[in-house]
Amino acid sequence: MHTSIIFLVLAATWSSITITCVNAKAKVTVKTSTVTLSDCFAPDLRNIRDYHKTPHTVHISHCHLPDLPNSIFMGLNKLKSLEICESKLSHIQDYALNGLTELETLVLSRNNITVLKSWSNHDLESLHNLDLRRNAIHELNENALKRFPNLTKLNLAVNSIAKIDDSTFLHSTHLKYLNLGKNLLQTITKETFRGLHKLTHLSLHYNQIDYLDFYSFVGNSHLKSLQLQGNKIAIFEPDYVANLPRLNFLNISCNVIESIGENAFKKSVELKVLDISHNLLQDLPLSTFSGLEVLENLNISHNHIATINQYVFEDFLELRLLDMSSNNLTALPDNVFEYVSHLQSLNLSHNQINEIGENTFQHLKQLSSLDLADNQLDHDNFLWSFEKLSYLNLSANRFNEINITLLNSLCKSAQLYDNPWNCKFLVKEVASHSHNAILHFGKNYTINSMEAILEVPGLECHDDETGKIRSIILLDTKEHEEFLSQQNNDSQVFANQGKILDIADGFDIKSILLWLFIGIFVVFGAVKILKMLLNRSERKSEEWRTQHQVELLSHNDTEKGEKTDNNENA
Repeated sequence: MHTSIIFLVLAATWSSITITCVNAKAKVTVKTSTVTLSDCFAPDLRNIRDYHKTPHTVHISHCHLPDLPNSIFMGLNKLKSLEICESKLSHIQDYALNGLTELETLVLSRNNITVLKSWSNHDLESLHNLDLRRNAIHELNENALKRFPNLTKLNLAVNSIAKIDDSTFLHSTHLKYLNLGKNLLQTITKETFRGLHKLTHLSLHYNQIDYLDFYSFVGNSHLKSLQLQGNKIAIFEPDYVANLPRLNFLNISCNVIESIGENAFKKSVELKVLDISHNLLQDLPLSTFSGLEVLENLNISHNHIATINQYVFEDFLELRLLDMSSNNLTALPDNVFEYVSHLQSLNLSHNQINEIGENTFQHLKQLSSLDLADNQLDHDNFLWSFEKLSYLNLSANRFNEINITLLNSLCKSAQLYDNPWNCKFLVKEVASHSHNAILHFGKNYTINSMEAILEVPGLECHDDETGKIRSIILLDTKEHEEFLSQQNNDSQVFANQGKILDIADGFDIKSILLWLFIGIFVVFGAVKILKMLLNRSERKSEEWRTQHQVELLSHNDTEKGEKTDNNENA
């Protein structure tokens, strides 16, 4: 069958040997008890024992195996892990896995398999891990897992599964991890996951689920992680998780949830992470988060929440991260954070908040990160509540001025982009201070010549005296004094700490470029007109010279005629 085989020993020790075998049909690598095949065909699989008598692991990838014949792995009774990936596998005959009595892991991902079944005439009792993600399976029938009684992990993500028979998982009583994400499921009934009493992790993300039976998870009381993001759920009912007392991770983001049932999480006493972002919530009733005393991470961003009750977070005794960004909040109740004293990160960006009380953040003594970007704030009195912040973002608000001294003592880094700063403030406060904190008023640029400054977009600010918008560049020259002295020996523009260039009073860099182009066109037009005038002058001069020569010739002819007449008379 194999006309020629070349053996190349790559490495050899007492404990392992690596051999690469290349023949006309396949590339085979053998390392200790692992055999790896690529560029192979079905007949090559029958000769695996030629490379290793009792391999524990076989990896097959990038082969051409549209069909897997019956009993093709017979004789490999010590095989524990079998992987056949990216090999165009679409049809597996009914008894292809016969003889693999000790198989523990079976990976058939990234193929074209359309049906899941046991592929054996005997139970594969040692099989614990089955991975069939990225295939074309369209349904799970009641016998699909019948021969895998001790399965603990099943991955069926990224298939086309639209239907699951009610009795499908009755034979999988040991299953703990089930991934059905990115399929076409629309409905989950109370029978769908019946029998999965040991299930701890269930992923149903990015299906098309629009209906959950109240008792969908009633028999899955050991569930710790539930992922339902990316579906079409409109109302989250309390009964969905009422029978999941051990749940500590719940993601229901990216649905179309408009409301959450009263006391929906009352019995989720161990929940630590809750993600409700990217939904259609407009308010948060007082009882929304009742019972979540150990919750550590809450994400309610990208909703339509306009107001919040000051007691809505009162059960959050352990909350560390809170994200309320991208909502419609305009104000915050003074005591809304009274019960979340352990909060470390707070994101309120992309709202419409125009005022924050002086005492709103007074209980957040452990806060290290605060994001208030893209709001409508114009005062900084709320910052006095903090002792230290590692990160502060006040970009895209309405600040004209801000207390630089306070920022300098308060935070390590502050983002201050895109605010309508007062020009005198920028000049007086920013350029004349040395800062311990890193204050970002705009993007930093490195310039190598004075001409390059004209290409740098300045910081726009408002000049109270002229009412104009000015564009200012702040130059940090501490490390480049020699460069500046060579470029600007006679210039008095630069001070010792910060250097300020006012670019085109009343104009920003775009205006400068516009006027520059206008000037070029004006000069070009003037040159054109001047050239036309010169050409016209030259033509007139040429006409005058021609006329003068004609007159001279005529005068000469007249004189010659008179002389001839005089000679004839004589």
